[in-house]
Amino acid sequence: MKYYVYASESKIDMLFAQISQSEQERREASVGSDLKLFKFEKKFSRGIPENKFTRLNAIIKRLDKEKLIGSFEESLRYIRGTLEMVWATYGDPRVSLITYWGYLSDTLALGLAGSRYHLLGEQRGGSTASASATHSFVEWVHHDLDISEDDLNKYFEEFSKPYRTIHPITPEEFRRTHVYPFQKTDVADAVWLAANVIKGEKSIFEFIAKVLHRSDWPDGYRNSSIKHIILATPLYVSLEE
Repeated sequence: MKYYVYASESKIDMLFAQISQSEQERREASVGSDLKLFKFEKKFSRGIPENKFTRLNAIIKRLDKEKLIGSFEESLRYIRGTLEMVWATYGDPRVSLITYWGYLSDTLALGLAGSRYHLLGEQRGGSTASASATHSFVEWVHHDLDISEDDLNKYFEEFSKPYRTIHPITPEEFRRTHVYPFQKTDVADAVWLAANVIKGEKSIFEFIAKVLHRSDWPDGYRNSSIKHIILATPLYVSLEE
């Protein structure tokens, strides 16, 4: 049994729709003219209770079948792991849009970033950020995390309120002046920083996540022993107790 703490419903719905369409096309091709068998298969499939977790399991089976899920060392689209990580709020807890899991070992810096809208229950206490790169990181990941432009605008408006009491600047101007385009090293730096400053309680979490950034540093990142830096957004995260 899994105790799910996060499940990305939008990604699950999108992937399941793609799988269902390809499965339907495969069945139609294999059945050919035998419409009676085809109707039986459709009726049977409708009899299986469906919710986001059954859809999630179907997606994982398909991803495994197509060999799209790998380890941290493999350059595949998705990663699977069970790690002792810290679960925290990314950025200012008052206005944060992102829930975040951070992991740091001698050779790996890993960040899992997800929309707080997909939490199954309460956000656990804890915090992390990426120093001056925090706002740029939020801007860079918001499309992949299904954070809308409206919510992003509200984020910058709320966060900039104390600043704007001193400096006469609009939220739009604040956003422009505090966000810069991310390059490969910028993403790596944001993940590395977040992993180093994360605070909170550690627990063992299992997850499957889509990789957003992967970079290898044979000589070590920032004069450290870190060889791999990965940022991913989870399909699900479950708590191992």
